[in-house]
Amino acid sequence: MAEQNSMGDKAPSVAVIGLGALGLVAMKNLLEVGFNVVGFDKHPYVGGLWNYNEQKDAISVLRSTVANGSKHRGCFTDFPFPDETPDFPPAADMHRYLVSYAKHFGILPRAQLNTTVHRAEWNPDTNLWEVETSTAGESRVVRSFDKVVYSMGPDQTPNIPSVPGLDLFGGEAVHSIAFKKPGDWAGKRVLVVGFGNTAADIACELAGTADKVYLSHRNGSIVLPRWVDNKPVDHIRTYRKGVFLEQLSRYAPGIWTKLMNKVILGLRDRLYDLKPEWGFDPAPSVNQARPIISDYLVDLLTREQITSKTPIQQIVDAKRVEFTDGSTAEVDAIIWCTGYTVDYSILGKSDPTVYHDSKLRSANGRKIPRLYQNLLSLEHPDSLAFMGNLSFMNPAFLMFDLASMALGQVWSGRSPLPPREEMIEAVDKQHQWLAELATKGAVTPGLVKGADWLDWVEETAGLGMKENLGYGMQGWWFWLTNRPLCNVLMDGLLLPFHYRLFEGKRKQWDGAEEAILKVNEELRVKNQTKKWQ
Repeated sequence: MAEQNSMGDKAPSVAVIGLGALGLVAMKNLLEVGFNVVGFDKHPYVGGLWNYNEQKDAISVLRSTVANGSKHRGCFTDFPFPDETPDFPPAADMHRYLVSYAKHFGILPRAQLNTTVHRAEWNPDTNLWEVETSTAGESRVVRSFDKVVYSMGPDQTPNIPSVPGLDLFGGEAVHSIAFKKPGDWAGKRVLVVGFGNTAADIACELAGTADKVYLSHRNGSIVLPRWVDNKPVDHIRTYRKGVFLEQLSRYAPGIWTKLMNKVILGLRDRLYDLKPEWGFDPAPSVNQARPIISDYLVDLLTREQITSKTPIQQIVDAKRVEFTDGSTAEVDAIIWCTGYTVDYSILGKSDPTVYHDSKLRSANGRKIPRLYQNLLSLEHPDSLAFMGNLSFMNPAFLMFDLASMALGQVWSGRSPLPPREEMIEAVDKQHQWLAELATKGAVTPGLVKGADWLDWVEETAGLGMKENLGYGMQGWWFWLTNRPLCNVLMDGLLLPFHYRLFEGKRKQWDGAEEAILKVNEELRVKNQTKKWQ
């Protein structure tokens, strides 16, 4: 990859901690603007949780995991999946994709694997970050860097709730991080606690293997399959629809919320005959919590291979669990699918988390990081960033590609930040908004107002989307001179490649137009012939 070094001969050094998808895309986009980047990961591989790892203290996918988003919308902005990849990539294909990405963009020679980062602390005397590491079998070393990107994401320490009588339980009680092989629970009565994608995946994996599977949860949820009407469920998004919904969310948020809930819940109820006793309702609003993506959960509940239960009231004895509706069940094992808490302790005084008096019920006591645009440290915005604390209705790889594009432009000096007082005020408003949402139900940690965040990225990264696809003079000129392409961009499937098409601050991808036209033509043929699966 040819690096676009716009910072002279002495490029500032950046340490990227964690080399899953977050760290890889951060390294790539920072290298692209000329930083001298080194990445660290404690594992002997890149790709993070997408590489199946049998160690029970390692966060990883299951062998059977399949991506929740399609390959067309779930890739990075300038690196499509191979043609032969299934429409919804299995975990092994996701990991191969990330390794291929790292190779293609020259990241691997800069990756220090099998290397633990013990601390990364700001030294005010040198105005540098001291990063202390150790590689397997070697002594600790300290290196100084101009900047640090924490890319291990917010999910670090397993969260296990406090349940009355838990010390009485005589079976195996583990966090979902330790669930690797369904066969380990063969013939057992298993209680799965939680109601997110992990809980749904594990409960479905156990059905037919375990003797009995219970699924206990406190909140409702929206559940959707990957395929709807023989098309990927995420293929409803176009740029034109997105602009309309963004404006609606900004100027009429109440109407936007009602509309989105009506559409998504209407789709759910058209697809499924949900029983009240399963506890899917009341479902949280789609503007504050992720839906469950599962192809099998409802079917297995219908066939009673999974039994839905209310929240745990208490553990009665070595086998018996009582639930809040007064019912009981005898179980041999409990699997806690209750999320994680953040751990930024290696950053010392630069830890961005604060303890709220917290109304954020879905956070389970999680510390909320105070970050500008859910990305930049308030104390060190010019030298400390965090990848992974970001959520709204957009594909994950796209969001973090855009975030690190913006980061590259901020740190290279091409997009200045507002005064510190304005950034603090923005974070205060963001946390107040989250607290207000939490009074209405569970809230996904890292949630942002998508329209406002995308506006900031558009300006900061310099995407050129609004100018060329808007209704100003430049937009009309683009339509007049590139009408067929403009129509595909506006009304075809909104793809990550859109964000690399136009000239701007961030690097343009020469292959973007070809990739957009190719995918949309393939989809047109598939939709006409109905040959998808």
